Amino acid sequence: YGIIGHPCLCNISQCTMIIIEDCEFTGSVNEYAFNITNVERAYFRRNNFHAIHGSTLNVSTGSYIEEFVIESNLFAGNLAEPGVAWGFTHMGFSGNINRLVMNGNTFYNNSNQWQQWLLRDGGNVDTFELYNNIITDKSSDSIPFYNISIESLGQMKSGNNLYNLKLNETGN
Repeated sequence: YGIIGHPCLCNISQCTMIIIEDCEFTGSVNEYAFNITNVERAYFRRNNFHAIHGSTLNVSTGSYIEEFVIESNLFAGNLAEPGVAWGFTHMGFSGNINRLVMNGNTFYNNSNQWQQWLLRDGGNVDTFELYNNIITDKSSDSIPFYNISIESLGQMKSGNNLYNLKLNETGN
């Protein structure tokens, strides 16, 4: 019997462009829904990612990602039972990204894991566009939900995002 490394719903490597639109992704995958390596352009639009036990997107590159667009997607009920210690991130990016776009998405976080991130290990991003997203958790007493961590950022364009943040006992 062999061991499957990095189990995921879809493993994509070495391509010019991927377009994932109008799909529903669910499953007990305990590491990633998508593991993407060395892609120049990627477009995720109008998809529903739910009940993924681990991370939704893991993206890495040895070269430059020209454009990565995540638009009008629903992320709900993910990060529930990651099988690996690093499976607490909706999206993880490493490498260099010219343009990262996250517009019109809903991230409903309802995991009980010790921490959750929207975007972690963000790599080096030249331009980051973040508009019209809803980022919320199941209740004010849930596990802390962290937003975005990027290694280096050239410019950020952001507006009309809605965040539900956990408050402490004093209401701060």
